[in-house]
Amino acid sequence: MDRLSDRQLRSLTEIDDVDHLAWVAVDPSQPAQPGIGGARYIRLPEEPTAAAVAVAVLDDYQGKGSGRSCWGLLAGWAREHGIRSFHGYVLAENTPMMELLQGLGATVTRQGPLLRVEVTIPASPDELPATRGIGCSSRWAAPSFPRSSSAFRGWPMTNVGP
Repeated sequence: MDRLSDRQLRSLTEIDDVDHLAWVAVDPSQPAQPGIGGARYIRLPEEPTAAAVAVAVLDDYQGKGSGRSCWGLLAGWAREHGIRSFHGYVLAENTPMMELLQGLGATVTRQGPLLRVEVTIPASPDELPATRGIGCSSRWAAPSFPRSSSAFRGWPMTNVGP
């Protein structure tokens, strides 16, 4: 794919902080190219207490807590907005991701080469995965971002972009 369609571009950038949120993971020690991954959720219209979720982390940062940190941050925000579970798909051979998801209590159903996973978001912020020094930021939500929110106590926040 050489370029995104208008629809694809809108789906990636039109974020409302409630039904659709995206986070960017950054490594502040790499100012030239700080982006290391990202996470997003989109509430499922047919199941309003659930959201489709995606987390991606560059290879060099996998296995260091980056994905878990962004998942925890995303889950805390989602919980505050009425989302109680995340649904997504993982390639069956993606063992590290499956280990992370199973550690979060995921239910797994095989669908061909994919595994459909469902993860219940913990009721308490204290049960969310802890960060391991990777900053996460919602570029689009920055003006209204409630940094005092109970879901984000102890999380390092780093805004990226204008």
